[in-house]
Amino acid sequence: MPTPKIQTPATLLTQSQPLIDNANNLTEQAKKAMVTTMEEFAIATDFVKICQGQINQAEDARKAIVGPLNDHVGWINDQFRPITNAVQQAKQIVSTKAAKWKSEEDDRVRLAAIEEQRLADEQALKDAEAASEAGDEERADAILEVAAETPAPVMKAPVARGSLTGATGSTRTNWKGEVKYDDIKAVCQGIIDDHLPTNIIKDWNKTVMNAVAKRVAAEWPEDQKTGKHNGLTIVKDVSLSVR
Repeated sequence: MPTPKIQTPATLLTQSQPLIDNANNLTEQAKKAMVTTMEEFAIATDFVKICQGQINQAEDARKAIVGPLNDHVGWINDQFRPITNAVQQAKQIVSTKAAKWKSEEDDRVRLAAIEEQRLADEQALKDAEAASEAGDEERADAILEVAAETPAPVMKAPVARGSLTGATGSTRTNWKGEVKYDDIKAVCQGIIDDHLPTNIIKDWNKTVMNAVAKRVAAEWPEDQKTGKHNGLTIVKDVSLSVR
């Protein structure tokens, strides 16, 4: 594309000066104009037409100057558009790959933490049962209490609280075990079948029930909030902390 002929400021001033003088002259006349008779009304009508003619003339002069510039700007944009589009596409491709990997990595870390916690909970139940069989109920309760109070692993996520949009927050998930009256028989059968620890029925030990609930829930889908295991009702309890 040929380079447009760009007018210098001095040239523009010279070409536009007659238009500027006419505009100033018409403005002064308008301030002094009086419309009180039919003859003055006719003069005012002609004056309005003259003003519109001056406006059209000024607009034509402006277009004659900026037209070539606009054409050149359009040509320049056409040259750079493929460049920016290609880089934008490259950026999007890598951003998508990075986001996919990060999501998969977060899931891997979370699942590994859940599995590690599940194994620790199973070991805690075994240690508690061994202590109980050895007659050390106090130690058994202490082991289960520590296991039950250890929160399940969760992933941090941005949360919004009031005006603190984007504050860093995390959820604390605990699983609670409950035995309802109608499920007592099923719980006893679960103990007989060796699916539940025997000390769960000692005063309906809440610590033991919570520990069992936590171990069982580790195998559940992430969106499951409640269910039953051998008569033991398991409920997900989630609390949110923000800082």
